[in-house]
Amino acid sequence: TRFKITENLFAHLEYSVLSFDNDWFFQEERRTFNYPLFGGGYASGFGKWKSTIQLLFIASEEVRELGQYPIEFWFGFSRNF
Repeated sequence: TRFKITENLFAHLEYSVLSFDNDWFFQEERRTFNYPLFGGGYASGFGKWKSTIQLLFIASEEVRELGQYPIEFWFGFSRNF
């Protein structure tokens, strides 16, 4: 979900599901994580199309420790936002 703050700045909330095979230490189980992310971004462009960059904080401590980083960077494109 995005909330427009100004013409170029927005707040962003997201919920993710991450699932993968856990082959570490010969454990053959699948691991699944559900976690929220929140942050903000910047949009720039002309007309209806804009390019975006956003920085999201991972709210789950377990997922942050698994990936060894607390944030995600995203680049993208949007239309009519």
